[in-house]
Amino acid sequence: MPISKYFGGHGEQVMRDMKAKHGAKGGERVFYKTANARKQKPKKGSILRGKHLWLAFLLVAGTAEAQIFIPGTPTTGEETLSVSTTALGITADLCGTNNTKGALIGVLDDGVYMSLHSSTATPDSGDFALNAGDYAFVRPASKARFIRQSADSNVKIQCIE
Repeated sequence: MPISKYFGGHGEQVMRDMKAKHGAKGGERVFYKTANARKQKPKKGSILRGKHLWLAFLLVAGTAEAQIFIPGTPTTGEETLSVSTTALGITADLCGTNNTKGALIGVLDDGVYMSLHSSTATPDSGDFALNAGDYAFVRPASKARFIRQSADSNVKIQCIE
């Protein structure tokens, strides 16, 4: 949801005030914590609504730069998976109990296939193909499963709450 939609249409001013008082990062954190405490949610039908599984990709092509909004705050939960010929999921309870929180996923090396439909599935070429440098956000993290495309790869996981 655009910042201008928060706080009765005064979100941009509230954000400026909070950043002035708490610093850039602290102000943003206080802004969203306050908005969450007031139960300000995206409009119905929005891809970010509720606890439904959703996925967003960040692709960088050439000199074009893409940006993505990741809702939440990074936690201490992080790992690097070595993805090979056996399907892997995110380590149990890394991203909250039963991996119910979100995870930012970054492909570090060669491409991987990622499935989201089951916590026990073996991904294949019919699933999402992520290449080196691609990022995805998945909630719940328990649904993400990986297998290499053609060569072993490393996938960085950062949990988000």
